[in-house]
This record gives sequence, structure tokens and C-alpha cells, in this order.
Amino acid sequence: MIHSLRPRVPFVALALILCVALSPAADAQSRSRPHRDTSGDIPGSSLSAAQAVAIVVGSLAAIAVVVILVVHHKKSQASSDSPSITGCVAAVPSGKTLTDESDKRVYLLSGNAAGVTSGDRVTLTGKPGTATTDFPAVWNIKKIQQDFGACHP
Repeated sequence: MIHSLRPRVPFVALALILCVALSPAADAQSRSRPHRDTSGDIPGSSLSAAQAVAIVVGSLAAIAVVVILVVHHKKSQASSDSPSITGCVAAVPSGKTLTDESDKRVYLLSGNAAGVTSGDRVTLTGKPGTATTDFPAVWNIKKIQQDFGACHP
């Protein structure tokens, strides 16, 4: 999961820098006036306007970071939940097939089969396709998840 967060690191870092940078600035502004009364700039509160702004900005930054992480986590889970099959690829007159290791079914491969090499053991993500007259099981390839190299008998 940490690898999948790398594109978001600049946004998270910016949010944290803003939180840290604005907090001392607001505190310094409130200390620069030594003869202030303790009631503050906001009626009914001991906070100055700068402190209130810093709190709001910091809170919004924290909420934004949480929202970004939650949305990204849901997207990464959705993509990792794609069905996949693992097995050995063979060439047949009508294209390429894969014999699934788990259920021993033979799937005719369709879709993005450009990088699939006959004789290799691979894991393919995608979804089941429409059966043909020659093959009751068809697999529509979304992507090659992993290529393990040559199949071993």
C-alpha cells in the first residue's frame, strides 16, 4: 500500500507543511501584542482571529489528507479485487489458451493478449467472456499481472 501512495506524497507533504507553518505564525502574532486583554478578537472566545484561521486551515488540510487517502485506498482495493487466473499459455489454431491451475479449465484468451507468450506461466487479470462454439470458457484479458517465465511440466 505504501508504494501506491507515492503519487500522493507531494500533496500530503504540502498539507503537513501548511499545518506546521501556519500554527506558529498565528501563535507569534498573538504574542506580538503584550498588552492585549484575554478576551481575544472573537467575541466570547480567547482566540485571536489569526489563531482561529490557523485552526480552520489546519483542520481543512487534515480533512483533505484523510479524504485523499480514503478515496485512493478504495480505488486501489477496487483494482486489486479484479478477478485473475494463473496458468500455462498454449497456442491453438484459434489463438491462445490458458489452463487455469486452480480448476484445470481451459480458457480461450481474448482482449489484450499481445504480451502473452505461448509456453509461459502467467497471472492474468480480467473477466470471463462469452463462450464460443469451440471453447466454453473465454477469458477477456485486462492486463498481465505477472509473468513467471516458462511452464514446468
